[in-house]
Amino acid sequence: MEVIQANNKKVLTEWVNSYSDDLYNWAYHKLNKRETAKDMVQETFLTAFNQINTFKENASPKTWLMAILKNKVFQFYRTQYKLKTVSLSQFDNLTFNEKGNWIEKKNSNWNDDKNILDNEDFNCVFNSCIDDLPNTWKLIVKSKYIENKKSIDICKDLEISETNYWQIIHRSKLKLRHCLNANWFKSA
Repeated sequence: MEVIQANNKKVLTEWVNSYSDDLYNWAYHKLNKRETAKDMVQETFLTAFNQINTFKENASPKTWLMAILKNKVFQFYRTQYKLKTVSLSQFDNLTFNEKGNWIEKKNSNWNDDKNILDNEDFNCVFNSCIDDLPNTWKLIVKSKYIENKKSIDICKDLEISETNYWQIIHRSKLKLRHCLNANWFKSA
């Protein structure tokens, strides 16, 4: 048993030396946070060490490690999503940042009107912005933020992957942000 563990440590050390940079670069590209990317790579190697006996050599070590890392990153985003669920009733206190994430407004051009969703002019602009989205994007945004459907149900209904779903959400928020900035802030 000790011989197997020593061999596993040696193999894993070789993998760390060979693949750390590639794994980190991919994780950083997906997470855009250095420390989080480093943590994900470290967790990947810990998981690989604990599951090295399940590694089948019909895939390359890099492919296997990348699959573990992808699962870690997806789990990270699932956890973040559960922590940051936003409903439209909170919309008047929120806006988008440069990365397309919802953030609390600070010194923005938004009205201080706490009932912005009751504002007929805002709703007209907002609905127009939603209508400008591609059809699938529009369905996803309405399902998620208006009907409060869960992402897994939306993916099943539209027969799309979870990855595609999150990309559409991200791009939709960016497009909505741009549209609201151009059409609401300038007119408000």
